[in-house]
Formats: sequence, structure tokens, C-alpha cells
Amino acid sequence: MRMKIPLLILLAAACLFAQTHELSPYVIDNGGSGWITDGTYETYFSVGQGVIGYQTDAANCNWIGYITNGACATQTQFAVAVGGTGNEQGTSVVQTSDGGYAVAGITESYGAGNSDLLLVKFDAFGSVEWSRAIGGSNIEYGRSVVQTTDGGYAVTGETYSFGAGNRDLFLVKFSSTGSVEWSRAVGGTSDDRGYSVVQTTDGGFAVGGWTWSYGAGGYDYFLVKFDAFGSVEWARAIGGANIDYGNSVVQTTDGGYAIAGETRNYGTGGWNSFLVKLNSSGLIEWARVVGGINWDHTKSVVQTTDGGYAVVGLTESFGAGNDDLFFIKFSSTGLVEWSRAVGGAYDDEGYSVVQTTDGGYVVAGITGSYGAGSFDFFLVQFNSSGSVVWSRAIGGASVDWGKSVVQTTDGGYAVVGLTESYGIERDLFLVKFDSDGNSCIGEAISPTVTDCSPSVASPSPTVTSPSPTVTSVSPTVTDIAPTVTNICPIVDYITISGTLTYPPGPGCDGSPFEGAHVYFYESGIRVDGEPVSDAFGYYVSGPLTSGGDFCVSICYENHSSIPRTNLYPGQTTNVTDCDFVVVPIGDFDCSGAVQPSELWDVYDRMMVTSPVDPNDPFDVACDSDCDGNVGADDLWKVYFLMMDTEYDTEVPCNPCEE
Repeated sequence: MRMKIPLLILLAAACLFAQTHELSPYVIDNGGSGWITDGTYETYFSVGQGVIGYQTDAANCNWIGYITNGACATQTQFAVAVGGTGNEQGTSVVQTSDGGYAVAGITESYGAGNSDLLLVKFDAFGSVEWSRAIGGSNIEYGRSVVQTTDGGYAVTGETYSFGAGNRDLFLVKFSSTGSVEWSRAVGGTSDDRGYSVVQTTDGGFAVGGWTWSYGAGGYDYFLVKFDAFGSVEWARAIGGANIDYGNSVVQTTDGGYAIAGETRNYGTGGWNSFLVKLNSSGLIEWARVVGGINWDHTKSVVQTTDGGYAVVGLTESFGAGNDDLFFIKFSSTGLVEWSRAVGGAYDDEGYSVVQTTDGGYVVAGITGSYGAGSFDFFLVQFNSSGSVVWSRAIGGASVDWGKSVVQTTDGGYAVVGLTESYGIERDLFLVKFDSDGNSCIGEAISPTVTDCSPSVASPSPTVTSPSPTVTSVSPTVTDIAPTVTNICPIVDYITISGTLTYPPGPGCDGSPFEGAHVYFYESGIRVDGEPVSDAFGYYVSGPLTSGGDFCVSICYENHSSIPRTNLYPGQTTNVTDCDFVVVPIGDFDCSGAVQPSELWDVYDRMMVTSPVDPNDPFDVACDSDCDGNVGADDLWKVYFLMMDTEYDTEVPCNPCEE
């Protein structure tokens, strides 16, 4: 039963909580800082600078701590298999501007032909937003995807259904929602393929691959420059009398290109790694062949921040096993600075490399030496000097193959490939890792690392400038709904760091920091596993005294909905943006509201505070009669405010205004 309160007190209370008395939580955005001036009765955490409520062992102490130099980062982990009754695989992944992922690949379960080019759009938590199968009556493959500056996508691969020859290079431009805007088949009378696409600084595209229709030998490197609308500006075939496969292309900072692959024309072994640097017009500046006496292959290249190049692939010439992951670091002029072979007793191969924000590298591929199955995803982080920092094997009892890796905006990594261990048949496999290589599946491994001294040669390959046939095609576009298997629960780790300072007081002065409340809402599950009505909080482990630096991680599992919806309708917390929910001071059980049973804790807090600290929002809030002290005479007014949510929110006034 509600207590009767004199009208004067009621009006004073209404003024005090004129804008925030309903106790609805506020969402503090990642960029926010400072005090919430209209929320004096609520605890909040602001990433820039703010406050956070906490308790210590002392029952009579519930001070406000000041967070300075605050930072927030979230890292999501998940693993999903996507496919149908046939075979699917992911060959390339990019993180999209909305925090999700776009994956290109191949599908046999859906589409118009025997296999179709596949493009799947995921959200940030691995849920499929849309997916498309693109092709004709025969075979199409998707090999590489980029997100374009207009928010759409470009995918390259190969087509048997369209074009001039047996197989043509295939380039498809999509809108942001997956509609095909244009597509081109490019080639001659024989076999031509696209393996890698980049959007160029002029808004066009460069595609690297192979050609049998043009050039000096069997297969030659094939580099085709398109404008923004799919018209071919120029094309180059690069190689010798035998075979040269171009697998990966990047546009360089000088406007030129670097294309990497493997060659049987040059070098000391059966196959050698082959890196070619071209200028912006497609003319060769230099070429390097690197390898040993056996077979050495390159699958991926990136330009590094020092102007050099990092290439990865596999080597039979060096290392511990049949094949080892092969990593070569070149200078900007093509000198080999260092090289590493990484693996075990069997087959271990690298298929994709990215340079990380700390100057190191992460490589994705496959391992037959480690893990649970015949092949597992292989993920290895190197520092800038080529030393292995950590490595992981990820998979199940069968085959799991990592094809492409990207570093994500949260500092983690996303790897795509194929799985025969999970899903329906052979499925597309997308796994999200945190910055330390952890995911909801996988294991840490310790492969052998060999410092290699390969032979290096500087060949002069033949360069021709063909005029391939360009066909504007209209493939069948099928909107598909593949089966999605969530291999393990989505996990979010939110890391909050900063410096904590709190004012001294009875029970607090010099006491360890025992329990910071960082409140988030998630369908009755609290981060420490304790069930509560509609919310949960996280308790930071101590000790931490005033002025100490801190860093805590919060873990979410088994998401019931995304974005998370709290118990106040219309308000959500988007954890990927590091938004924080405000809850009332005194809500010690994280229920989202202050209960009568919690009032004695508030009473204890009020009894130890005298005089009012004008910088302490709790003090200001509790001092409802504006006498400069918080005491027993304020208790029932605070109680009334805590229990009631029906005040008029339109009354603007200063609670202590004369």
C-alpha cells in the first residue's frame, strides 16, 4: 500500500526527478562522457569519463566511483555452418561496413545449374540476412569478394555457362541488398579464371587469375583492369612456356599492382612461389621467384605498412612435414627479408594472410598435423618479425578447411572455408575469433617453426596485352534460404578498462574494490550465472583501490535475441557498439528496479554521508530537502521516489531552487 505523502514533499520530489524519476535505463553511447545532469538518481558508466556504482564488503558503503581514461571493446565469438543437401563452401570473406560479413563461395544445393556462385550476407553475430545463388545451366564458382564504396559487392570467379570459351573469368557487381547490377564474362576460346578481385582507387576493379587462352605458355597469370561499370580497360598475360597460376592480387600504394601465385617456368624446384610487381598501366617493374628443390606455392598476398609484401602458401622444400605453411616477407623492392615454414608431421598449408593492426600477421589455412579431424582450420598469428605468437586448430572429426581470413573491427578475426564435420553435407563454415585466437570451438597448438633460406631469382617473364572477349551476361539470380547450423553458442566478451577513483568515506577509505556493477540486460541471465528477474550485472574481481587501473571482461552466452532487449519496452543495448544501460542506484540484485527489501541498504548509505558532496549524484539525489545533509528525514521521500513511477515528466526545476 502506498504511503500518503504531503503535497509539498510530493512536489519537491517531482522537481528532483523531473526528467528521470521513472527509473527507465539510459543508454550511454560509446562516445559519451561526463555526468548525466538529468539523471542524478541513477548509476551509469560512460566510456569517455563517468561514474560506476560499486559495493565493498562494508555493508554501509555504496559509493560512486569515477571512471577516467575509460575504454570499451567487445569481441564476439561464433561458429556457423551454412548449406543444403549438396556441397557448399566459402572461399572469401570481408567484414562489411555494418559490422557483419559477406562471404563468396560455391553452392551445389541451390541455383540454376550444377553449381552456382554463392554470396551470403551475415550480421555481426553470424545470422544470415540474405543469400544469393548466381549462375546459368552449367557451372559457376565464386572465388573472391570485396565490398564496394557504394556499399555493394563485387565477386569474381569463373563461369562455364557464359562467355567465349570453355571457361571464362566471371565478375559480378551486386547492390548492397544482393541484387545483380551487372555481370561480365571475360576470356578467349579456352580456359580463363578469376581468383582475386580488388576495387581500385578510381572506382574500378582489378581481377587476378589464370588464362589458357592468351600468353606465352600453358596457363599464364591473367590480370584484367575494369572500370566502375564493368568495361575492360586493359588486360595482361604474364608467364613463360610452362604454367603460371595467379592466385591473389592487391593494388599497391603507388597505384600499381602486385600479383602472387606459383610458377613451373622459373626457379629451382618443380613449383616455386612467384610474385610480380606491376605499375598502374600493367607493365612489370620486377618479378621474384622463391623456393627450394621441391614444390612451393603462394595463395595470398598483402602489401604491408612498410611498403613491402607478405605472401603465404605452402612448401614441400622446407619445414617439418609433407607440406608446411610457407610465409615470405618481401621488402618494397622485392628482397626477401625473412621466411618461415610452420607445421607438423603431415600437411599444413596457408591460404590467406592479413596484416594486423599491431604490425603482425594472421594466416588462415588447413592443418593435417593437429586438431580433431583429418584436416582442421589452421589459424596462426605472427609478430612483425615472423615469430609465432599463437596458433589454433579448429574443426570436428572430419574435414574443415580455412580459405580466407579478415581482421575485424573488434580486433578479432573471421575465417571462412568449408566443413564436413558440421552441418548437412559439405557446408560453408564461418568462424569468428577474438583477438587472441579464441573461439567457441578449437584448441591451442604448438607447431614447429622453421626459419628458411630459400633460393631467390629475378626472372623476366613474357608479358602480352590480349584483347579478351567481354560478354555482358544475365545470369539467373536465386534468392535462397540455406540451412544454418549454429555449432556453438554465440559468445560476447566486453572488455572495459580505465582508471577508477572514488571518494573516501566510512568503510571505503582504503578498502579493496570488490564489486563494480556494469549492468546489461539479457532475458533473466546474469553474467555470473545467477538468475535474476530480467537483467544481470557483472561483479569485478578485486582488489582495486582508488586510483588503480582496471580491466574487466564480461561474457555473454546463449543469446535469446539480438539486439538484446531489456525490460523497458523500446530500449535496447547494442553491445557491439559498447552501449551501456543505466540502472537505479540501490538496485543491488540487478533486477532493474529498487525493491523494498533493498531500502535498508540505501538507508545505510544515507546514514554515512554528511555533508552532501555536490559532485556525488547519489548525495544530491538523496538530499531531497536541500539542507546540505542526507539523513533519516530524507529516507521516506527517497522511498516514495523509488517505489513510484507516475510523476509528471514535464516539470522543469532545480530541486534546491528557492
